[in-house]
Amino acid sequence: HTVSVIISQYNCIDTATTTFNTYPQPQVTGSVQIPYCNSSTVQFNSASTPGGTLLWNFGTGNTGDTSVVASPGFTYQNSGNYVASVTVTDTATQCFTTDTVGLYVPADPPLVLGAMRNRSVLCKGDTLQFSANFTGGKPGYGIAWNNATFGNQLTYVLTTTQPQLFQVVVRDSCGKRDTANFQVGVPSYSPVTLSLKDDTTICSYENYQLAVTAAGGTNSYNYTWTSNNLAANILNPGYDTSTVLFNANTRFFVLVSDACKSTARDSIEIGKKPCDINPPNVFTPNGDNSNNKFVVSNLDYYPNTRLTIFNRWGNMVYQTANYSIDNTWDGNNADAGVYYYIIDVPLTPPQTLTGFVQLLR
Repeated sequence: HTVSVIISQYNCIDTATTTFNTYPQPQVTGSVQIPYCNSSTVQFNSASTPGGTLLWNFGTGNTGDTSVVASPGFTYQNSGNYVASVTVTDTATQCFTTDTVGLYVPADPPLVLGAMRNRSVLCKGDTLQFSANFTGGKPGYGIAWNNATFGNQLTYVLTTTQPQLFQVVVRDSCGKRDTANFQVGVPSYSPVTLSLKDDTTICSYENYQLAVTAAGGTNSYNYTWTSNNLAANILNPGYDTSTVLFNANTRFFVLVSDACKSTARDSIEIGKKPCDINPPNVFTPNGDNSNNKFVVSNLDYYPNTRLTIFNRWGNMVYQTANYSIDNTWDGNNADAGVYYYIIDVPLTPPQTLTGFVQLLR
């Protein structure tokens, strides 16, 4: 191009002429692609006039965060808003043009699966329910329980009869994974065993206190008492001890089960015997082996019974602190006549029987 300048004054004219060249301005357009996965690594693209050089500035404020590649990738260390720019310079004319691109780099938190605590079942075959809790990652999650295929099951019900190491894996739509391992325990119990008193016999008017001691199992028991006597009354059939009311020989059965349904059974036979105390009114210690001693019917069923004999003058002629048929007054060295007896029976409350017996020879 030629440009002239003409100056005139007082009929004087002067002309100045210059020549220059103009060049077309280079063109550049920048664009950005923020990926769904790994969002902090951004892909930049540019379209520019051929024959120029490019310079990308990624807008971090760091002078080194630049690139001369037409389509560079750049990983931002922090999420936030950025303004990137691309400049094209014509290598022949040194003319340049700059385009800017605004972008937002979203946070890309890691996928983290919450810790799973170790747990134990109470009994073999019991079930436990587990829940997967996780944060981060990208929606579109898959969960795999104990090496199964991935699904969307956030909870899992486990039935186990033996201890095992358990695992849950969570995966997001970008392929990120996290894993949690935990132990499921199954306790081992010894069998339930029972201890009952030996079979016994009690007086016909007495009641009996049933008692069973259980061991083994889970140490948490349920008790069930029954009998073969429909007339027997078991006052507390659901307890380890129970008073029973009955009037004939009866076998009582106990069934004990623990929290894991392990059971044990046992039984005890309780006999009934007549125990009415009947002192005699006469006995004849004459050596004929018939009615030779002062024998009180059924008194031998009451251990530690005291028997005391007095003569007509109130003098004690015999005493024993533990009456039995073999340990009673035989009348030896005693005159024929009437004697007074006192029988102290250790019942609750104590019972005392008194009366007279005639010794005949």
